[in-house]
Amino acid sequence: MRQLALFVKKSDADDDKTFYYLGTCRYMQGSARQEQHNGKPIVSMNLELDQPVSYTRYHSLID
Repeated sequence: MRQLALFVKKSDADDDKTFYYLGTCRYMQGSARQEQHNGKPIVSMNLELDQPVSYTRYHSLID
């Protein structure tokens, strides 16, 4: 299966330009589903990181 590069943005970010690289990941087969978010159609899916996110990075994203 093909590797993907995972970048995330904090939901409360002041700009649309700051992204954080979390590493490479893989799509978890069969996890894609169509949903609605704020009235708009989206596709969500589960991804499995190849390496764990560091403690420091994790807390910088959730705090």
